[in-house]
Amino acid sequence: GVTSIATPENVLMVYVDTHGQPSGSRTDGDVVGLNSTGNSYSVTRGESTWNATYVFPPDSGLAPSNACVLCAAAYRGPGSSVVLVNKSPTTDGDLQTKVSVLGDTVVTFDSDWDYVGDLSGALLFARLDQNQIRLGTVNL
Repeated sequence: GVTSIATPENVLMVYVDTHGQPSGSRTDGDVVGLNSTGNSYSVTRGESTWNATYVFPPDSGLAPSNACVLCAAAYRGPGSSVVLVNKSPTTDGDLQTKVSVLGDTVVTFDSDWDYVGDLSGALLFARLDQNQIRLGTVNL
């Protein structure tokens, strides 16, 4: 499916066929909310709210700012969790992915892979490696 960003009253997930065209099928989805100030984020899903703050080391190469330096994306995760993904530059200029799974407990880790979504209760990741796309899962 492809998630359509919409107003909370009109949240839906549109499914596409093998050619990428809308299939006409859709399911309702719950709303994941994300607000940010600087490197602090407030994430909501259903009746749960999480507050997360990323602290970057002083040698990270990021300029001090009161605005959102690194903007996170929030996704529905396994069960009632939310997956917060934040990409930060490394000292060599590449992007490092920081993944936080917000659930009953909070788990945060760095990854060179891109978060794709929930796959039967596991976190699905992908990585472009030369001319191959590699897929992998993480169970929490």
